[in-house]
Amino acid sequence: MDNTSPVYVDTTQRGFYRFFGVMVVLLLLPPCTDAALYVLLLMPFATLLIWASGLLFGRLAMLLAALLSLYLAIYGFIALLKF
Repeated sequence: MDNTSPVYVDTTQRGFYRFFGVMVVLLLLPPCTDAALYVLLLMPFATLLIWASGLLFGRLAMLLAALLSLYLAIYGFIALLKF
């Protein structure tokens, strides 16, 4: 995206690291029932995160966010199966 695009958003590296820092913290949740429920509650926002990361940071960040969201979905599903 160039500066003339109406959806161009000027971001900093700090915002980029903050976004992926939150995703990494979610990945470090302990594999217990509460963590699984939190993950599943956060999953409806995964689509928004994927769209926003693609808009703000480009296609590579969108791919990484999609992969992390898929991992969280699988993690939450497996944790719920451990009931």
